[in-house]
Parts: sequence; C-alpha cells; structure tokens
Amino acid sequence: ALDVTIQAQVLELLARLKVQFGLAIVFISHDLAVVAEVSHQILVLERGQVRDYGARDAVLDRPPIHEKAFGGDLDNERRQTTTRFDAGI
Repeated sequence: ALDVTIQAQVLELLARLKVQFGLAIVFISHDLAVVAEVSHQILVLERGQVRDYGARDAVLDRPPIHEKAFGGDLDNERRQTTTRFDAGI
C-alpha cells in the first residue's frame, strides 16, 4: 500500500497524463474514496461477475450493491476462502 502523500502524487500524475495525452485509464482498486475521485464510469465486480456498472454518481448512490462487493457482508467469507490483494491506490 502507498502512504497518503505518495498516493496523492500518483493520482495527480495520472490526472496530468490523462489530460496531456488524452488517455483513458482503467483504474482497479478496493478503495471507493479513490475510485470516486478519479472515475467517470465505475464497473463493480464480485467474484468475477459484474454487479454494477454506470456513471460514478449513479453507482455510488446504490450502496447495497457496492458495499457487498467491497467488503460488506461478504468480508468474512472472503477472508476465509481467498487471499485478498489490493493495488493500494
């Protein structure tokens, strides 16, 4: 995981590159705060299945869907059955 300062620098760099080169970026994270900050569209996966997709505000306004996918009720089950990896940004 990155500390907060390094994380902010990486996100700023990605934002500059996006504007400078007209890039589209696929950003993968378990950190909804960061996802909300950098995304226009969000696709939520749960166990390899698409659980939700749409504009950032529309997806984040449906907490029962994204809370489960990002740890809510399934958190204990996931810890028991899989090792959880996080990109840290």
